[in-house]
Amino acid sequence: MVVSESNPNYSSVDNLLLSKDGSILLRCPQGRKTTLTIPESVVEIGREAVMACLELKTIQIPLHVQNIGIDAFLNNKDSTTGKGLTQVMFVGRTIQQVREMANYPWGLDESIIYAEDKQPPEEEGGGEQTEPTPPEWDPTNTTWNYDDWEDLDPELKQEFQ
Repeated sequence: MVVSESNPNYSSVDNLLLSKDGSILLRCPQGRKTTLTIPESVVEIGREAVMACLELKTIQIPLHVQNIGIDAFLNNKDSTTGKGLTQVMFVGRTIQQVREMANYPWGLDESIIYAEDKQPPEEEGGGEQTEPTPPEWDPTNTTWNYDDWEDLDPELKQEFQ
């Protein structure tokens, strides 16, 4: 999102729509990927400003953000696929300070809100977990090799023994 510098009402930074002076985040594009770090100039996140951004996984909200509008983060998780926002981190605040802000919880599931005294769980194994890849299916092969035999469901294992 790019706004002309001559526009009397709006500006843009990092593809975000802001008020002319840059103090209010008005809209985050719905196609925004992975992480959103609120720009330094922003002190307010407007009503429904980060709504329905299903590609977004993490939002970092710095201490200089003082106000967050009603439903600012509404509909950022697809209940069918589970795709969407998994973490909103308030830098420089405690969870109690976050809860005391106006309009809390802004359309968010409280379980994904983190602060200085409530950190997100660390991922095991030091990185993103991946599912075991099943072998390629070969219609001419009547046997099936499964590399992770120990992880196979016990009842299903019984069928193959």
